[in-house]
Amino acid sequence: MPSGEACAPAPPPVYAEDPGSEFYAHAHAIYDTGRSLTDEQRTIAQFWADNPGATGTPPGHWIAIMGQPARADALSLMAVAEGFARLGIAVADAFIGTRLAGTPRQTYGQGLDWADTRAIVDRAFPG
Repeated sequence: MPSGEACAPAPPPVYAEDPGSEFYAHAHAIYDTGRSLTDEQRTIAQFWADNPGATGTPPGHWIAIMGQPARADALSLMAVAEGFARLGIAVADAFIGTRLAGTPRQTYGQGLDWADTRAIVDRAFPG
């Protein structure tokens, strides 16, 4: 990938508390999903959370995943080396696409942090 702009994200919906807005619809869908997770969905969410100190970092998570077939299938050293090399390239591209191009917050000027977002959700969808 030559630069982060090669895969720039689309702008997020404009913030709005109007129940008919695209932003509200997205927020409500996330809220509803979070309140009604099945045990399987909760397990999957926790697996992919990549919370600092609780789980591995995203690159470390993928490296651990790559190690699973390497061990389970007793892959050759060449196959394992190629797999980790390809994974390393993909992780580097992901870093370029998400960090060097600027985060969506920087790109689109949202300026919201998690506490702001949580307050919006709590206010919009009490209970």
